[in-house]
This record gives sequence, C-alpha cells and structure tokens, in this order.
Amino acid sequence: MTYLIKDEAVVQQLKVLAQRKNKTVADVLRQVVVQAVERDDAHTPTIEKLGAIHAKVRAMGKPIGRIDWEAEKAASDELWGE
Repeated sequence: MTYLIKDEAVVQQLKVLAQRKNKTVADVLRQVVVQAVERDDAHTPTIEKLGAIHAKVRAMGKPIGRIDWEAEKAASDELWGE
C-alpha cells in the first residue's frame, strides 16, 4: 500500500533520518511508527494510576464531615471543668 506524504518538511526529515541511520525511508518510517505505538501501549492512563490511590483513601474510612466547633468547645470545657 502506498501513501503520499504531502508535507514536504516531513519528507525531508524522513530522508535526513534515513541517511543518518543508513536505512531506507520506508524502514525509518516503519521504525518510528512502531516505536510510537509501543510508547502509547506502555502508557498507563491517569485514571488507572489514580485508581490505586483512590482505593487507599476509601479504605481509610469515611470523612467525619463538618466540625461543630461550639459543641467541641462545650465538650472540652466540660472535661476541663470550665
């Protein structure tokens, strides 16, 4: 299957890379595409990375919610005899 690359800058970069590596343009293009696919496959989505952290946080327990500072002060005063 033949593809026409219309972007001349891309074609020139492919030629430069092919010359540096002493390979054909097709080989260089194949290698670059394979590396890009492997890199994408190795990438773990952020939601999966956060999944483990989220599970740990949930295991810690439910949040206590808002604190009633007046009730806390009254309880503290009672404990201290004030």
